[in-house]
Amino acid sequence: MRGEPAIYNKFTRTQMALHAVDLVVELPAHASLSAGSYFW
Repeated sequence: MRGEPAIYNKFTRTQMALHAVDLVVELPAHASLSAGSYFW
């Protein structure tokens, strides 16, 4: 869901996600806003 605004805060989203998955990882803002060459 990249680029979509979040309605709930990250803690609420984590609690909702934990009911369906085993691990929730947050990508740091500086990594998610970097240029594509950053990931190579």
